[in-house]
Amino acid sequence: MGSSMSLATGEAFDIKVRPVVAERTRVNTSPRWRTRMLYEVSNASAVPVVVEVVQQGLGGDTRITDETMKSERLNADEALWRVPVPANGRAALSATFDTRY
Repeated sequence: MGSSMSLATGEAFDIKVRPVVAERTRVNTSPRWRTRMLYEVSNASAVPVVVEVVQQGLGGDTRITDETMKSERLNADEALWRVPVPANGRAALSATFDTRY
């Protein structure tokens, strides 16, 4: 929430990613927050694809505490998921972030 997300599609206008803040809750009375994100990926092409979903804005002490697919930390600020999406299909990715703000 509040961070930017990018999807480099090149000429793949038929591939879409829809990020959704599914839940955001304060952890006890501390300044920590738990945010669960859903990324809905759709593929309208006739061939299966692997979509690289990058979440930025993870700097500071943000941790990924749960995820439906294993991420790769690109750097202190970004995480990458490679999401396989079937031809004419959809895939979903969920990730929970624990952060101080």
